[in-house]
Amino acid sequence: MNNTLKIFYISQSSFPSTGAQSVYDMCVSEVFGNRGYDTTLIMKRKFWESPPKEYNGDLYEFFGVQHNFKIKKLFGLPRYTSWFQHKAMKYIGNINSLIFAQSVTTASVALDHGHWVLLDRHGLMPPDQEEMLRRRVNLPKFLGTAVVTETLRKDYVEKIPSLANKIIAIPNGVKGHKYAQAALNTNKNKEKGRSKFVSGYLGSYHRGKGVEVILKVANLCPDITFEMYGGNRRVTRLYNVKERYGITELPVNIAIKGGIPQSQVPQKIATFDIALLPNQEHVYMPNGTDIGNWTSPMKMFEYMASGRPIIASDIPVLREVLKDNYNALLVPPTDYAAWRDAIKTLQSSPELRKQLGEQAQKDALEKFSWENRIITIFEKLNVESKVLGQS
Repeated sequence: MNNTLKIFYISQSSFPSTGAQSVYDMCVSEVFGNRGYDTTLIMKRKFWESPPKEYNGDLYEFFGVQHNFKIKKLFGLPRYTSWFQHKAMKYIGNINSLIFAQSVTTASVALDHGHWVLLDRHGLMPPDQEEMLRRRVNLPKFLGTAVVTETLRKDYVEKIPSLANKIIAIPNGVKGHKYAQAALNTNKNKEKGRSKFVSGYLGSYHRGKGVEVILKVANLCPDITFEMYGGNRRVTRLYNVKERYGITELPVNIAIKGGIPQSQVPQKIATFDIALLPNQEHVYMPNGTDIGNWTSPMKMFEYMASGRPIIASDIPVLREVLKDNYNALLVPPTDYAAWRDAIKTLQSSPELRKQLGEQAQKDALEKFSWENRIITIFEKLNVESKVLGQS
């Protein structure tokens, strides 16, 4: 018997991309490789838009991951996911393997082809797919579902009660040691030749991510520099930012840097004096989906692992990880004066910055690594023993 677990990770993302889902796919695939699993990440060949300008053709380098898993690119179109899924099944063939699926439709197709399936969901279940999963939840080869927040777990169980014993909630994570090392290297040289105090943001410009909060608060803190990384080239062009947020001029102390390769993210976050997480109660994806109640922002864990003091919105989904005056400062999402006061408090208190940053980093390294997330999922759902026939 071959005791090496063979995993086919079928991604819903298109590569290359600076999006959070693509980062997650590559980081988790690396964890599978680190654990000795024979892993293949199956992705769509992206041709309908230009790659990020920093992309040099090497996905492993672009995302800053080890070359310890295989990548298979299949032709796919954005709106024709079922065709891509069937092409993936044809590529996999009849190999006894685990399909790590991101969508209910992928999981269903894989189960219908007789594969072991682990469903990893980061969002609400589309209504038209509830019955699809309900019909398959008790199949022997359906191992279960992992979701990223407790709110999301409750929603799934409410819709499909028979899923209750096959679902766990565990937050997103981070490649913690990489961020901690970048912060350590940066801290050694931080005070050399730099006088500005930087409040930083890294993330998307989707409605509800809080970019509008930063634009407002920057005007209240003229002596502080606000640096913003993320978003695609179209969104972060100066005129698009002005148009999207209804302003005629950007505050002079805001620098919009645009998207960067994931491999550069640890070094950039390490230059922040404060990290901002201004998520609103409602966060809308480009397709209109509201993810505000159940999102588990990857940048939160990246900030934490970097040891940056965090100011975040005081909303339930973030309180699953962050605690006020313990590993972050939490403020009302749209109270601009409270955001200003929190920033000023941290600016004037190096000791508080150090205390919050160190606790956040400790939590990230001990509780929220990608490795820990995968180990927990596999242990609680008894993945290896079932797939390898040891139980």
